[in-house]
Amino acid sequence: CNERVPQWVSQLERLEARLSRSQKEAREMERRESSDEVLRRARAVGLSFGRALQHVVSGTPGCTAGAMTLEEEITEFASAASKGHCDIGSDGSRGAAISSKDAFVAANDLFSNFGGAAGYAAYLRDQVRIPGSDVPLNGGAAWQRLLAEIDVAMRLAHPPQEELAGLMLAAVRAGGTGVHGHQRWEEVASKLMLSVSFEPLRRRVRYVASRVVWVLKHQKATVSEWMSTLAEGPSSRFYSPLFTEHLDILRTYPIVRELVFTAYDKAASGIGEQVLKNLEGTLVAACINPDIMLRPSTEPDINPAAQAPEMGVAGASPSAAALGASPRPMAISGRTRSVPAIGRASAESRERGGGGVKR
Repeated sequence: CNERVPQWVSQLERLEARLSRSQKEAREMERRESSDEVLRRARAVGLSFGRALQHVVSGTPGCTAGAMTLEEEITEFASAASKGHCDIGSDGSRGAAISSKDAFVAANDLFSNFGGAAGYAAYLRDQVRIPGSDVPLNGGAAWQRLLAEIDVAMRLAHPPQEELAGLMLAAVRAGGTGVHGHQRWEEVASKLMLSVSFEPLRRRVRYVASRVVWVLKHQKATVSEWMSTLAEGPSSRFYSPLFTEHLDILRTYPIVRELVFTAYDKAASGIGEQVLKNLEGTLVAACINPDIMLRPSTEPDINPAAQAPEMGVAGASPSAAALGASPRPMAISGRTRSVPAIGRASAESRERGGGGVKR
């Protein structure tokens, strides 16, 4: 036993060192996994993820994840809407800005005119010829294609046929004499817009907001792959190394990934709510006062003084030229008119004619 005591002591010392090292690692892990540290890490990763989204939506190449043709994109959106996955703003604390049922009704209202989502995609590809319809796109190119598609969708909004058939009768009923006297045609147009055009346009606005949010939420895979391409190659020297570092954290820690992706989806829903609010406000204003809303826009004259001399010379009358008078420009309300020296011409004519005009 006395011979083995030194051996036992050395083994115990090694065991003590190993346990001490394990305890130190456990304390460090506990510190890293504390709620404050996880939240700090999630915020840093979320900030890098948002910056990467800006690069991706701006059209920076380098990844193919999530690339779809226009038909595949519209078909997947129609499937998600039918399953109730296209609602906006349903966070439990308040009502949804667009419920899953409203999103499905809005999508079905558009797709039913073409026999389904595939028919609508074929119309966009063959008739409208939206650029890149047959090409799998993601990122900024897919976003530009989306803008073209929702512009066409808004232009396709129309009242039902039965409403159009009874439009003249509805106009007669909306007229007449009211509390404030005889109804003007502007008031009749407002009533017709609210009763006939408001609901079809509102459904189409909901479709636009749902499509925008759905596309933004499906950019997560594209952004993650773009961040992974920065680990090596020429792109690694053009962008911050924090992209790669934070992507590793995103893949390693499920809690961080859940926090970042949940915050991303909530931000996308917030963008959809803002789009919906702006479009619905414009729609209500157009229905209440369609004459002002549909009035063509005017272009201001940025530099009217630069055109004054040209307008003055061009405005000289033929009679002034015949009398040999030199036109003098005169500014009236921002414009320039040419006024010949009529007084001098009249004096010369009086001298030649003997002092006046005989009657």
